[in-house]
Amino acid sequence: MSAKREFEKLDPLRDLNLSVDRGLFTLQASAIDRLSPRTKSTLEKLGLSSAGTHIGELVAAIDGALTPPQPTDLPGHPPAPSPGPAELRAVGVADLLVVKQQIKRYEAGEIAHIENVLNGESKLRTHRQLNRTEEVISALKEQEHEKETELQTTERFELNRETTRTQKADQKVGFGLSLSGKYGPTVEFESKLDVSNQTSEENGLKNSVTYAKDVVERSKERIVERVREERRLTILREVEEVNEHRLTNESGEHSAGIYQFVDKIYESQVFNYGLRQMFDFMIPEPASYLWHLEQMPQPDPELPIPPIRLEVEAPDASHIDEGNYLRLGARYGTKGLKAPPPIFLVRSASVTQGMGNDSEEDQPRSRNQIEVQIPKGYRPVWALTTVMGVTDEDPHFSLSVGNEHDYWRPAAQGERIDVEEGDLRFYRPNANRVTLFPSDGGIYADDDKLYIHIFAHETANYSVHTKVTFQRKSEALREWATSTYDMIAEAYSNVLLGYQQEVETLKQKNEAEKGLAFEFGNPPSANERIIRTELKKHCLAFIRNEHAGLLSTAHTTGGSVYPPLFHIEDAKADGAMVRFFEHAFEWDQIQYVFYPYFWARPGGWADRFRARNMDPELEEFLKAGYARVVVPVRVGFEAAVSYFMQKGDVWNDEGEPTIDHPLYKPIVDEIKERTGGNLGEVPVGDPWETRLPTTAVLVRKGHTLPEWERVSPTEWNWKPKV
Repeated sequence: MSAKREFEKLDPLRDLNLSVDRGLFTLQASAIDRLSPRTKSTLEKLGLSSAGTHIGELVAAIDGALTPPQPTDLPGHPPAPSPGPAELRAVGVADLLVVKQQIKRYEAGEIAHIENVLNGESKLRTHRQLNRTEEVISALKEQEHEKETELQTTERFELNRETTRTQKADQKVGFGLSLSGKYGPTVEFESKLDVSNQTSEENGLKNSVTYAKDVVERSKERIVERVREERRLTILREVEEVNEHRLTNESGEHSAGIYQFVDKIYESQVFNYGLRQMFDFMIPEPASYLWHLEQMPQPDPELPIPPIRLEVEAPDASHIDEGNYLRLGARYGTKGLKAPPPIFLVRSASVTQGMGNDSEEDQPRSRNQIEVQIPKGYRPVWALTTVMGVTDEDPHFSLSVGNEHDYWRPAAQGERIDVEEGDLRFYRPNANRVTLFPSDGGIYADDDKLYIHIFAHETANYSVHTKVTFQRKSEALREWATSTYDMIAEAYSNVLLGYQQEVETLKQKNEAEKGLAFEFGNPPSANERIIRTELKKHCLAFIRNEHAGLLSTAHTTGGSVYPPLFHIEDAKADGAMVRFFEHAFEWDQIQYVFYPYFWARPGGWADRFRARNMDPELEEFLKAGYARVVVPVRVGFEAAVSYFMQKGDVWNDEGEPTIDHPLYKPIVDEIKERTGGNLGEVPVGDPWETRLPTTAVLVRKGHTLPEWERVSPTEWNWKPKV
């Protein structure tokens, strides 16, 4: 708040510009120079300039930045009060009568239990408590990866030539003569001639020329990665508690054991501290903070720090990228992480035709091909080609990469130089830049080849070098992210499993230790200090018209070297307020009484009704639905308290008192009050005894039942007979 106070203490006539030309109500240079470094730093963080900004805007910004947040009005909660004068009035002035108590003795009280054992009877009661936890954790991981690549090329040329010539000549000559004469008036004559000649010539020529060329190129790569990881953890925890209670009666008579509750006997005395101004408060649910702590989960300081959940930063593989995978992997101790595939890859290939002096006679054209392996997960983007050759003619080149083509004539472009008589050399760096994406980039599959075809005319001596750039596919990055996430998730699971095992081990250990220990609770004197502190906090909320925890002393967050540091100016202002409220009231002399649970909100009735504690006063405090508290004002502070109730300023707005001021309270007196020293109080009347029951039990001596007798016929006061 020091920055705000600096602005509030400015002199308008001296420190502010009052002319429109210079900026009305802006800081002058002299006032800016007097600002503290902290104020200048605060303005810089707020993005405000101390020069040229209206003073009202500066104060509003500082006030908004430094004012602590006030409680908001939540559903079901009353609105937070506005800080300011409480406007409370004292109930009056009366003698401060304080009842003091001191424990005097313990006495056997009412009967808790009677155990009868007949003559000759024997009783054995065994109580066995066994807590057994067995954990078997087994993790088995087996991974096998096999990759086989086979490339087989078979080139077969077969020429079959078969010539068959068949010549057949069939000649058949047959001679047959048949004469037949018949004498008589007729003469009959028959003649027959057959010639048969058969010539068969078959010439068979069969030539079979078979040329077979089998070229088999087989590349087989087999990668077998076999990882077998087996972890088996068996945890067996066993805690056994055996209690034996044996009763044996061999006395010859029947016997009985009588258990009695133990009562506390307090002696009380009224003391008069003189006239005091009194404030009377009714406080709802005075133990609300204790119930709040009871309902909060109690972190065990011995438990290890849990690992940061992976899903907080990376719920799935889509959140893994080049910027966070190493950090996440290191956080969970992930091993074997691989770097992401690079965005671009470059592959080169070349081809050479001729030996440098080959002639292109009878071979005016030539054809070549370059193969570039496409990396898995990549697409070709562009190709840069360099051509160099020797010729004495007019060469032509055609290049084809995918669907892209380039035609080139060195003679037409003047890129030829004389080498020797009759020969010319041509050279074209970066002759071809073929963009393959997006037109051709998508047609290539993984592990495919990119073919570059070269057609040359009028040259038999040339070389072509191609450099192809490939771009990573989104699928490749997703595949890498998925595998990386799986490895990180597995490492996180192992870390989480180790944490859970360690936590379970500590919990079992704590439970075992608790089972062997008996909880006695805090001593009653410590509980009384807790009760008085809580009541004091609630009373101050009425007096200050705001709840505790809203003081504005700023602190740094601290670091590895320096601890948190408080702001000195804020501490001075808040310290004056703390001192006033601690000294203006006699907190060690407050008187209080508790009212039943049903004055609290119904939602908490069950918890308050069931509350049990070995200290009866603390139990009553926990059950209370309301508490009435009477707070006395310290002698001499009556006017200062009244001034605060009306104006809201402490110490009569005059600052903290000096050592010679009537309101100054020496620290010796303050320590004396806290330790119960004599403050001049006067006892009033006679002391009396108060009996408070406890849950402790005691075995009564003998077999007689307890009896009580009246102490005085005029008083209703009883005591047990011895």
